[in-house]
Amino acid sequence: MVILAQAATLSIQTWEKGTASQFVNQQTSVVTDMISQQLRSAYPLQIPITNDAGTKDLSKKILVFDGGSESVAFVTTKPLGIDNQAGLHLVVYYLEHEKDSSTSHLIAAYRSVYHRQFYETPFTDEEKTRLLSEVTSMKMEYYDGESGMWFPEWIMKDPTQPLPSEDPSEHLAPLPKTTLPAAVKFHLEHGPQTSPTLSEMLIPIIAQGKDDKKAASQPEIDDDDDDDDDDD
Repeated sequence: MVILAQAATLSIQTWEKGTASQFVNQQTSVVTDMISQQLRSAYPLQIPITNDAGTKDLSKKILVFDGGSESVAFVTTKPLGIDNQAGLHLVVYYLEHEKDSSTSHLIAAYRSVYHRQFYETPFTDEEKTRLLSEVTSMKMEYYDGESGMWFPEWIMKDPTQPLPSEDPSEHLAPLPKTTLPAAVKFHLEHGPQTSPTLSEMLIPIIAQGKDDKKAASQPEIDDDDDDDDDDD
């Protein structure tokens, strides 16, 4: 009876571990698939740059894209979990480090671009969603189709500030960019540290955007009109 009880206990524990591992894999798959779809549908929205005096110069615009090694912010045509809501949305993915722990939470924040000052206003708790816990590692890289190089960051260029040089080899830090990256490399480790689930994706971005000389042809958001519900 003791042997049978021990065997039954071992079988249950093995089944529970297998079920938990399967759940983690499914959860990670859903999240990474969503990130992939949204990045593929990244939209090259340009917004006017606000100067130190608080005014906006409509002739000088910058693409809404902020790519870091552990975070990315961009505008997409595929909103997060609100398929019935049309229009463009700002989406931000980032890691929130857990106190006294080696793991982090993967957080997604989103809002419509028709929100007044959608890019400048901090996100509220209602606009944030915890997608995954026990994230041990997340890394993002950005591909420049012109130079054929991968960068750990993708910094958008402020057209009011000149570049010191156009040669990337002369700089330790990535040069600012004027268009969206051609692709994003996404690496994620999630789950128990003893057996984490590893996900790696190479995500092409369909829209590339245009340089600053053609900014006038890009649609823009009118922050002063709260009733403008039309798509760009």
